[in-house]
Amino acid sequence: MAVGKNKRLSKGKKGIKKRVVDPFTRKDWYDIKAPSIFDTRNVGKTLVNRSSGLKNANDSLKGRILELSLGDLNKDEENTFRKIQLRVDEIQGRACLTNFHGMDFTQDKLRSLVRKWQTLIDAQLDVKTTDGYLIRLFAIGFTKKRPNQVKKTTYAKSAQVKEIRKKMFEVMQREAGSCDLKQLVHKLVPEVIGREIEKASQGIYPLQNCYVRKVKILKAPKFDISKLLELHGDSIAEDSGAKIAKEFVVRRRVPQEQVDTVSSMFPGIPTRSIRYELERSGMERTVERCLRDGALPEAPQGFFSDDVPPAPPVPATPATNPIPSASTSTSAPATPPSLITRLNLSARASAQKSGAEEDGGEGRKGGWEASPEKREKSLRERKERMVLEARRKMLEKKAKDQEKAQTYIS
Repeated sequence: MAVGKNKRLSKGKKGIKKRVVDPFTRKDWYDIKAPSIFDTRNVGKTLVNRSSGLKNANDSLKGRILELSLGDLNKDEENTFRKIQLRVDEIQGRACLTNFHGMDFTQDKLRSLVRKWQTLIDAQLDVKTTDGYLIRLFAIGFTKKRPNQVKKTTYAKSAQVKEIRKKMFEVMQREAGSCDLKQLVHKLVPEVIGREIEKASQGIYPLQNCYVRKVKILKAPKFDISKLLELHGDSIAEDSGAKIAKEFVVRRRVPQEQVDTVSSMFPGIPTRSIRYELERSGMERTVERCLRDGALPEAPQGFFSDDVPPAPPVPATPATNPIPSASTSTSAPATPPSLITRLNLSARASAQKSGAEEDGGEGRKGGWEASPEKREKSLRERKERMVLEARRKMLEKKAKDQEKAQTYIS
């Protein structure tokens, strides 16, 4: 071979491969947090490339659409055929805060509903919720046999189908247009809209298997971080401490004593809200939330309490003196007693004002008492301390405002 003809001699050996780097070494795991409308808050993890240069990991995560089963979100095997879509809207630390983005049925559930000898009636409608979401609802229903019917088929006429579809439009507009997105999700889970459609169409043709099979969000309002944090509640605060194992299932059987205990401690909170919060969070977290916020969120419209029967209407008693006298008409309305008077804290308030009372930190240690009596006593003492502390801060603020006013006048 002539010298200089083989050009590969100066380039080294052929086929040397580059060093293989595991792609997972430059990725990070993030936790996915579901909204408070679902029971399971930590629903999984997602991967993203680590921030480097001009590429930010948070920008890559925002807008991701995640599809989960409602059976996993609510620990309910009966609702595994519903697929819930969640959208990542905000990143806080290693937590991805999500919001509801849509709902759909699995293909096997839809195909199991379609059968012979019956009529399928579907309808779709665009509705705007009270908080500005434009959503599209897809409803579906099937005819069924009338009572004592011998005929094999249950076909509806075209005029009946049109009337039933009108009823579907009316029900969907009424139920979805009068609530916000959170309340709408609470209606979709127990299938409130499907039951209302069955009732409305009973006089035209009896229906069965009425569902809102699909929900799409067409247009969302301007993003508001405060509303998203309110929707997630305490999910961020829970991550900083130890994991709290949920003790109950989706619908807890709340004893009436727990409702009466919380209602006696916080008489200003409605009993329906107390029962709803007890079913969702349990006794300890409900009382802590009452002490921290002073109120509880209102129970959704789709919430039905099975433990307590509805109270009978109170008959109106006839007025003993229908014609008011001059003295009663001119008298001022009685002012309700203050919180200090209701809790019998007048002596402690006066001692706090004079500076004689000193809180030695007794009863401030954390933990949950074992017996109900000790638990009620510790909660009552904690509530009294919070009321006195709020009163002290209010008096200090008033004194500072008066001092500023006097300096301004002088």
